[in-house]
Amino acid sequence: MKTLRSIRSAVKDVLPRTLLGRSLLILVTPIFLVQIITTYIFFDRHWQTMGNRLAYAVAGEIALIADQIEEDDRPESIDRIRTSIEPALNFSMDYSRGELLITRSKKSRSGFQDPTRESFISQTLSRAIHSQVRRPFDVFQAVDG
Repeated sequence: MKTLRSIRSAVKDVLPRTLLGRSLLILVTPIFLVQIITTYIFFDRHWQTMGNRLAYAVAGEIALIADQIEEDDRPESIDRIRTSIEPALNFSMDYSRGELLITRSKKSRSGFQDPTRESFISQTLSRAIHSQVRRPFDVFQAVDG
């Protein structure tokens, strides 16, 4: 019983005593909460939208490369494609006839990896590659030390 009274007195000490203070608290608290929730929803949707757009852009680039190689898979043509793509797209590629397409993501420089974000990125990239490339592929994270 004594702890309950001490909690009540601590809460009373923190809350405003005047009518003006209480009125401001009643008005400001909901506005503050709505602002925080709205900001969170906005940024969450923004990152999802941008992640989808970037994944579909990468998948389109992979589809373009795969189509070019499928048209002409001679070694000299593949070298020509590689030399034209690597500097323009900052995209390195290896070609092995009959192998699965594999995408790799590297660990961030800070060493921090968010598993929920990685799974979101992997799922988004998988959907994009599936819809754009239409060839067998595998998506996994390779961690470079």
